[in-house]
Amino acid sequence: MKVILFGGAETSLNQFKPELKLIEQTIKRLRVKQVLHIPFGRTNASEVEWSGDWFNRNISLPKVKYLNANNEADIAKAESPLIFISGGSEHINLINKINSNSKLLKLIKNAKYIIGESAGSMILGEYQRTGKLDGKRKIIKGLNIIKDTIIEPHYSERKSQALLTREMKKVKVKYGIGIDCATALEFNLKEFPKKYKLIGNGTVEIKKINTLNMNKKSTKTISLVPPIDASRAAAIGLVLHDQFKRGGTAVGLARARDLKNRRTLTPETIKRMYLYFARHEVDKKGKNFYNKQRPSNGYIAWLLWGGEPGKIWATNLYKNYFKK
Repeated sequence: MKVILFGGAETSLNQFKPELKLIEQTIKRLRVKQVLHIPFGRTNASEVEWSGDWFNRNISLPKVKYLNANNEADIAKAESPLIFISGGSEHINLINKINSNSKLLKLIKNAKYIIGESAGSMILGEYQRTGKLDGKRKIIKGLNIIKDTIIEPHYSERKSQALLTREMKKVKVKYGIGIDCATALEFNLKEFPKKYKLIGNGTVEIKKINTLNMNKKSTKTISLVPPIDASRAAAIGLVLHDQFKRGGTAVGLARARDLKNRRTLTPETIKRMYLYFARHEVDKKGKNFYNKQRPSNGYIAWLLWGGEPGKIWATNLYKNYFKK
């Protein structure tokens, strides 16, 4: 099963159309014949953009049969469709309507592709937080498609970093996923969290808690967002490369831009960082490595990969979490 989790869209930040364009492009890339839309999380839209048949108004799929789970006849017609679960503030209604329809639940559990959007992403975890229209906020069971996980969309936009950590500790799940708006995390279910890809330019943060002992002293989280010191080192490397017109490769420059902008990195990229630093440790012995007036090519390249902070961060993650 391939899962794609979109982080939603803040209409006030003009993210509605960019996110739906990404969703459209993703569905077209998957080359499916049917899309079954599950819209139960948004039955009374307060924003005009999300009202009525917003899906067909904004997403053009001329070669794909559109089915809507509000219609029992459409559910009956579904044959291995791509499942698209849209968001909204009615999380309890969304989970209850799905669980009360055995045919629909079976289609979800056996799907080849599932796309979640905002609350539609949240529901795919083992647990989920209820929405603002559900009364007092609490954590309830999700569909458990992604086991041992809880998900927070609108991540940076609603400053949910601390909230996600609290939720993880409360229900004692191993993983927490935070996803910015107009951004998505795509992965094969059996390979997560070791392999995944990112869609869009926002931040995706995957937190992991050590569940061997869930007391406060032993609880640790990891982040795949580069630390600020590594970001600063990469920024300096880019300035030096521009100044001296040397040092680093095209790959190193691309890595520096990701580090500078603190974009979420994949485990594979962190492995590459670890291997880079292991190979190039010897460069420190070269001439002018520490010469700030005329730095060596090796020094500039070292900074492009995050410098010492990048080395420490990547080495810790690789050795403790990603090394097989």
